Parts: sequence; structure tokens; C-alpha cells
Amino acid sequence: MRQLKITKSRGASDIIECLKDDNFNLDEFIKRIPEEESLISCEEGSLLDDIQQGPRPGGRIPLSEPENQQDISYEEMLADHYETCCETNELRWLSARRVLSIALEYENSGKPMQQLLLAAMQGVKNAALAYNFNPKIIFIDFAAPIIRRHIEQYIQYGESSFALLYREYKEILDNAKLAYDNYCNPVCNVAAYSAQPEKAREHLFANAKISRCRKEIRMAADYAEWRLVDIAVHLPDDYDERDKFIRTASFTLHDALYSGECKDFVKPVGGEWSVCTANGVRVPVGELTDRGSMRNALEALLGVLEKNPLTRTLGFSEWRADTGV
Repeated sequence: MRQLKITKSRGASDIIECLKDDNFNLDEFIKRIPEEESLISCEEGSLLDDIQQGPRPGGRIPLSEPENQQDISYEEMLADHYETCCETNELRWLSARRVLSIALEYENSGKPMQQLLLAAMQGVKNAALAYNFNPKIIFIDFAAPIIRRHIEQYIQYGESSFALLYREYKEILDNAKLAYDNYCNPVCNVAAYSAQPEKAREHLFANAKISRCRKEIRMAADYAEWRLVDIAVHLPDDYDERDKFIRTASFTLHDALYSGECKDFVKPVGGEWSVCTANGVRVPVGELTDRGSMRNALEALLGVLEKNPLTRTLGFSEWRADTGV
């Protein structure tokens, strides 16, 4: 897909209405594609720009409206405006050349080309729901097998298959949104704990269930790992290169498993966060039982976060590209 000049205009006509026209003519549609492409703007940070160029930090999609400028997230935009928003319509026009070439593969199916193109455009919409912004795979290459699937399902079952296909791809988006919420939650939870006064924090660890105390430590460690600063690093000389390592100040444990000085946290690949003791032993957070010691461990993690205040949470599209979800 070619790179578009960034302008303010948005004038592409409704491609679905064009394809549903009783006087639809394939040759005229083909001639119309470059004309419609020339009318499409690609604003920096928009869904179209993300799909063509890859997501950038922030992950916010500005939806431009004639009388009202508002920022809306990628997932909100697709959930609320997936069919009618200008980005989806323009994405279909920008995909029209490849869509046409795919539809022509099925011209001997016995179905009118007009209907094959409509089925293919349903595939473009649903591919946008599932697209994970993999920087190594451009959108139309990602969408091609989905487009073919929609055409084949239409040939076999008719339009009745569209609702089922939409629910399937919408579920992919919903699951991604849920995973993204889980990614964002520790940020809020850690911030809420660190904002509490000293006595409230002490009270929490004195009275909360052991599982809750362990959870607080894990959330803080996960948050530190997600920070886009040099606090979570790989140490291939000492650990498996996939292990996560967080440097902290010294703190003490008085636990049945270990009593003495500790420093740093490590998360082995496929394992859980562990405390690093002075003598090189790893003590899993899930096996700690002493409340005071667990609070010491959490405060050490919070100290790391306080010394590195410049943080940001990945935007939705950037997070999907990073995780492949």
C-alpha cells in the first residue's frame, strides 16, 4: 500500500453504496479506484497512518469531524464506528486494488462480481478488527487470507455467514482489549498503593491476606518491567538472556525461607518473580510468608519507580504490535 500525502481533506465516497448500486459497472469501478484514493487523507496518528506506517508511541487515533475535533482510541473507534466511520470506508478504498485481484480469482464461481466484492469488503472490515500491527506484515497482506475466507464463505453459504464471521473477528478485538486492560491495570493499582500514607500501607500488609501481599509485589515488579526506562534489563552473563532483571536497593527478609540481605528481582523465563538474596539464592515471591519482609520487598520496588519518574504506558495499537495480540 502506497504512502499517502498527509492533508486535511476527507472526501472519499461510500464504497459500499457504490458496490450496491443497481447500475454497478466493474470497469467504471476500476477507473474510480485511483480517483477515490487521491481524495483520501492520511493524518499522522490516524488508523490509516498506523496501518500503513506502523504504530508510534501514544496509540491515539484523532477522528476528524467537520465541527468537532476529538481523540478516540483505536479500539473505541472500531467498536463504536466500525461500519460507518470514514477510516473504515477509506481503508476499503485503499485496499480495493488488492481486493479486486483476489475477487477475480473467483470469477468462475457462478456468483456476480459485484457480490464477491461486497463479501471481500466485509473481509477488509473484519481484518481491521483482528490486525495486530505487526511491523513486518503490512495490513493488506494480513487481510488477504481473511478476504479470501469471506468470499469463499459467501460462495458456499451466502450472506448468512457474515454475522458469524464478524462475531469471530470481533472476539479477537475484544480479547485484545481485555488483555490490554490487564496490562494497564497494574499501573493504576501500583499508583494507588504508593499514594497511600505510611500507616495505611503498613496496615495493608499487617492485615491483608498473604496472597494479596504477594500480588502487590508482582504488580509492582510487572510495572517496573513495563517502564520504558533502563530499570529492567537482560543479563546474559549471569542469567538466561530471556530472564527479566530489576535492580533495587538493598532490603532485608526475615522469612522462613531466608533471613538476611536481599537486592534485586529476577523473573526467569516461564517462571515468576523472585527475590535475589545476597548469597545468590532466588526466593520466589509466591513462597514468601512474612508480611513485614514482603512489605520491605515492595518498598524496594517502589523506590526504583520513584527514581525513574519518566514513564509512559504503551498505546493500544503499539501494545498490539509489541505483543502480537
